[in-house]
Amino acid sequence: MTLANNHVLDYGPDVMRQTMDGLDSRGILHTGLADSGGKSQEPIYVVTQGVTLAFLGYCSVCPGKFEAQGKRPGVEVALSAVMLPEIKEAKKKANYVIVLVHWGREYYGTNALQKKLAQSLHRGGADLVIGAHPHVLQKVQKIGNTLVAYSLGDFLFDLKHEACFNSCILIVDLRKGKPIQWKAVPIDLSSGRAEPLAEQNAQAVMIQKVLEKGYEYNGQRNRKVTLNKNF
Repeated sequence: MTLANNHVLDYGPDVMRQTMDGLDSRGILHTGLADSGGKSQEPIYVVTQGVTLAFLGYCSVCPGKFEAQGKRPGVEVALSAVMLPEIKEAKKKANYVIVLVHWGREYYGTNALQKKLAQSLHRGGADLVIGAHPHVLQKVQKIGNTLVAYSLGDFLFDLKHEACFNSCILIVDLRKGKPIQWKAVPIDLSSGRAEPLAEQNAQAVMIQKVLEKGYEYNGQRNRKVTLNKNF
């Protein structure tokens, strides 16, 4: 999991360390924090079925005080100058580099900064980019060989806004020497928990359309997403 988000230091560095220790004690791998100011984060490497995956986490919507300072760990910033050298190093050991980015504007569609960073990550060698933070579903796009899921929306959250009820589980097929393949399992969050939807369900069809083409929520949290001229 990634800890590069705009809340990880809300209660200060001691509580952030408690979070890290709690994950470590349970064997949950995490990324997205730099150990100290000026020092790059170490990628998380996972080997499964003969494929080595590298995970890196970044945040573009974090307060400046959340950055690593002195000996205190902090959030890795989503700047090309920070991300690309780390991706380059990770690719020396991994078959695929997966970048988890906290970015975008809450309750809006994909913005210009997300698109710019996605292009940069593609050029830098990232294979898969998974975004979070907007609380709404955004499109999934192929940029060359890089698969970018700009925002998967929420999964377990207490928001009751109409636009936040639509989400998905992204299933990505990574095989050596073959193009990345993906599919989505549409889910409904209106009950407060993730409930998979049948493919022919109207909400599921609409979710697939959003993943294919995007949607402009324009900050309207209670705006119901429907199949209309936007698609």
